Amino acid sequence: MTMEIDGFVIKFPGHSFRFRNVMAEADASGFATALDAVDVLRACGWEPLSAETVLTCVTPESAEDVSPARPHWLLARAEVPPGTIVQATRLEPVHARAERLSRPTLEGWLSSALADCGCTERDGKPEWRELRFDACRAWSGPRDWRGAQDVVRLRTDEGLLTVPLERDEQGTWLSGPRAPVSDQPPLTVLILQRWETLTLGISVNYSYWLQDGEPAAVRFKAALARLEELGWERG
Repeated sequence: MTMEIDGFVIKFPGHSFRFRNVMAEADASGFATALDAVDVLRACGWEPLSAETVLTCVTPESAEDVSPARPHWLLARAEVPPGTIVQATRLEPVHARAERLSRPTLEGWLSSALADCGCTERDGKPEWRELRFDACRAWSGPRDWRGAQDVVRLRTDEGLLTVPLERDEQGTWLSGPRAPVSDQPPLTVLILQRWETLTLGISVNYSYWLQDGEPAAVRFKAALARLEELGWERG
């Protein structure tokens, strides 16, 4: 008996959307602008389960980056859906946990990381260079989406990926990454900060967020349009 396939995982690194935004004078660190973009994605039904940042020290004389004693930090939700993989992409991160990765939680976490990363007076001022969200929950449709199923089965280059359907009053959700594609959650979000410019990359890995007629694709398209309204330029 052939097992029915419900969708597929896009070949790594997924289907990417890139945006740029010049940092406003009122947001010297760029972090508020970055979190505004994160909030737009939250509104379309994306919930981060992990966040990772890379920090640096910037010398005032040359504006060169100097690596601090603790440059890598990883924040994860204390409890994640069973089977969801939370892993660092950088070596030896400083670990932290939170009940939920809300905007205030992310703000407090980064502030603490910048204060404790180990930049000396000689090294210069601490700044963030990378903010990455891998593990996530993502809204795939209303509560009755794939109503007769408990899981969806996605085709991947590594074999079959089985993802449980998580249903609540807000709808149906998929969480990841999961084996056998441990580096591809439903969506990956990466924000880089350098030379007063923010670069936002969104990688779609699960096909539902691109397929015509899928509720997740409708919401995702609206989120991309909202980012442009906020001043993020495509390309």
